Amino acid sequence: MCKPCVIKKCVANSYAAPRERIVEFANGRGNSGLISLFQHEDGRLTVDVYRHGPRVEVRVGKPDVPATSDRV
Repeated sequence: MCKPCVIKKCVANSYAAPRERIVEFANGRGNSGLISLFQHEDGRLTVDVYRHGPRVEVRVGKPDVPATSDRV
């Protein structure tokens, strides 16, 4: 089984707003979708997952728990 991939230079990104980045995700088995990352003028970031198939499960964590990363 292949690892899922993220396509940064996807066609959908050419339709993005000036402060937006759109990426495509896929797993090679027909499960794919788009993620929009939009930077607001006040510094907020909006993340939208859309155009995904019925076999893609989207889960959202609690907003009061900051994401952690090994890359600081």
